[in-house]
Amino acid sequence: MSDKKRKVNPWVPVVVMGVVAILFSVYAFQSQIDLLDSRKEMEQLKSQMLMCQQEAENQQRHASNARRSAQAEGEKVRQELEDCKKSNKRK
Repeated sequence: MSDKKRKVNPWVPVVVMGVVAILFSVYAFQSQIDLLDSRKEMEQLKSQMLMCQQEAENQQRHASNARRSAQAEGEKVRQELEDCKKSNKRK
């Protein structure tokens, strides 16, 4: 009975292992491509973030300057109002 057993061709495991090795290589290659794409996207997002931060700082400076101007103008108007009140009291 043992003589009638079919023997496995020695090339079958070699071919199977070769196919498995090729599949793992393709998977690793695709993973590296995805990693490179992710890094590029991350760099683009970083540069966009820096641009947004600079824009926000510029807007904040502009708003701060506008607030100072408005305060100065308000102070000027308040002073003029007090001067008008004083001149009306004298009359």
